[in-house]
Amino acid sequence: MDFLKTGLKGYSLKRNNPTLKGLSNLSSYFHFGHISSQRVAWEIKNSALPSIDKESFLEEMIIRRELADNFCEYEPNYDYFEGFHPWAQKSLNEHRNDEREYLYSPSHFEAAETHDPLWNAAQNQMKNMGKMHGYLFPHYLLQLGIHGILNRCNHTFYH
Repeated sequence: MDFLKTGLKGYSLKRNNPTLKGLSNLSSYFHFGHISSQRVAWEIKNSALPSIDKESFLEEMIIRRELADNFCEYEPNYDYFEGFHPWAQKSLNEHRNDEREYLYSPSHFEAAETHDPLWNAAQNQMKNMGKMHGYLFPHYLLQLGIHGILNRCNHTFYH
């Protein structure tokens, strides 16, 4: 596993910096079943890498992944507004009609033609590489807004 030999050292410091090569790039391999997260965890646990990097990677690979899987398994409305926690629904409803400084059409979003160069870079990375740096994802979602996100997901996966 090349990532264990070259990429995991310094992971805890590099993973949140999109300008550094600090990610494992294993997500799609996990997702499509090409590699077992259990095997990766075993290899990491038995490596001589610094503990801080091992712990950081394992926390993201196991705990965050399992939380997401369990939420989707046990929350029937996981991909709808009704599936959000009540505090999140309340906050979103309170700001639903807030004035927006910028409004974009779906085609502007898809073409990465917004006022925000960071968002545009994230969109271009998604279009060109089929993935996006995890640290950019929250910023990316905020720009779309919750209804844009849900509409896009529902259109993509249910039509």
